[in-house]
Amino acid sequence: MATLEELFKGEFGYMKSDAEFELAHKDSGDVVCRVIARLYLAFDEYAKFLSFYVKQEFATPEILEALLVHHANAIHAAHSGLQISMSHPVHQVVGVTAEELPFTGRVILYVESTLDESAKERLISVGQGYGLKVQIRDRNYERFTNEHEKPRAFISHDSRDKPYVERIANRLRGVLCPVWYDEYSLKPGDSLVESISAGLHESKRCVVFLSPNFLSNPGWGKIEFNAAMNKHITEGNVLIPIWHGVTKDEVAAYSSLVVDLFAINTDIGEDEVFAKLHRALIVD
Repeated sequence: MATLEELFKGEFGYMKSDAEFELAHKDSGDVVCRVIARLYLAFDEYAKFLSFYVKQEFATPEILEALLVHHANAIHAAHSGLQISMSHPVHQVVGVTAEELPFTGRVILYVESTLDESAKERLISVGQGYGLKVQIRDRNYERFTNEHEKPRAFISHDSRDKPYVERIANRLRGVLCPVWYDEYSLKPGDSLVESISAGLHESKRCVVFLSPNFLSNPGWGKIEFNAAMNKHITEGNVLIPIWHGVTKDEVAAYSSLVVDLFAINTDIGEDEVFAKLHRALIVD
């Protein structure tokens, strides 16, 4: 299931620019919170909007209101060092820079807490005073999304490969193709069979991220892997292997059942891996 942080990272398919944003006490100068400020750059729509990811320790009414008050500083922070311009090859000769995109006033607060309705209304009211359209996505939003969003697949992978897997998963979510991956990040000693069985209760497809880390993980052996693969291969076309830094001989030595399946090799580049996996998942 998707965490609120994963939703923050993966929602919206626009170009993004992040910055660590701090608020300091006006008298002492001490830092009172650190959050992630994110700008979404919608060049086609000629617009940009803002979000904040706020951890539970900083999710107080005072801090949330202060983020809205100082939203312009957050936008400036997210712009710092950003050198991006876009232009149409035919209709627009002069490029549009990220700073030139008009700010719509939309601000989304991703808050690792559960806010009551009065607190939400207060934040919306504060935002209106600054010309902002405030949306609040808290733990209730996380629960609602997970209850109503059916994942197209889950990605079984070694936890050491999570950074790569996370990037692909977030890009898929950004094009309305949600996949689960965090709960299926396997650590040494975890059961592969239990992970795959649990995942297939929630989604139709299993993406197996085969890497040197995965093949060397002591939590499962070849017999257990083949048992899991055989069970689900016989139930239909549910498995999509991704090869990451492994050869056909290495995969064949590990599992003769999976080596001949259609696979995506990360040698083609991350963009192509994303595109091929997306096409494979949306055919259902």
